[in-house]
Amino acid sequence: MTLAISARGLQKTYAATRKTPAKEALKGVDLNIPAGSIFGL
Repeated sequence: MTLAISARGLQKTYAATRKTPAKEALKGVDLNIPAGSIFGL
């Protein structure tokens, strides 16, 4: 299978504010999208 997009270990953390602590939205997410496919996120 040929991949159009491959991403490994994605992470996203939203910074803390005065009222809330930092929020981890993604941790270690892998994403593979085959060539020729239609994908919506």
